[in-house]
Amino acid sequence: MVLVSIVAPFQLGHLSIDPSQLGDNAATWMSTSGLLVAQAMAPGAALEHQQIAKLNFLCVGNGSTLAAFLAVQMKCNHVDVILHPDERQQLETVLANMSSPTSINILSSLEQIDGAHKYHMAAWGCDGEKPKTLNDLAPLVKHLRHEGQLAVFGFPTRDLQELFDEAASKGMALRASGFRDDLSFFSGSLESRNQF
Repeated sequence: MVLVSIVAPFQLGHLSIDPSQLGDNAATWMSTSGLLVAQAMAPGAALEHQQIAKLNFLCVGNGSTLAAFLAVQMKCNHVDVILHPDERQQLETVLANMSSPTSINILSSLEQIDGAHKYHMAAWGCDGEKPKTLNDLAPLVKHLRHEGQLAVFGFPTRDLQELFDEAASKGMALRASGFRDDLSFFSGSLESRNQF
């Protein structure tokens, strides 16, 4: 995992990130994977406030803590994030100092997703590894709304084309991709021939 040392607020697309709000967690949360999922989320931050207030977001994997923080900062409608218990405590501490109408569920497994929300974006963090198969994303995909965005982030850049080809064969239409250091992300919507 590559950690980024940033102390001043900065812009990532339409997202403003102030590391001071993250306290002692800034260096860990702002890992390469965290910044990649933030990059995937950035277009959503460009929407009008009324549209953002309707967005539901789901995230799992390395980088999800920063993603959940940013979704709350954006004032999305609802966030479900799957975290390790240590990260849960960190996120709860940071969120206690924020004011946002966003409802958030901090979960420990995919099985805890209650299905009450259809997500506009679901993001899967790969922790620096190439996923064995994108079929593992099926639990996220089943909770996406029609034409929702699926993001896969934090995998080695050398695997970008192969993973996107697999996603395209499953009905994904690429909307964005990017890289940072030696890791990448891609995101897109699932068309009618979803085969996840």
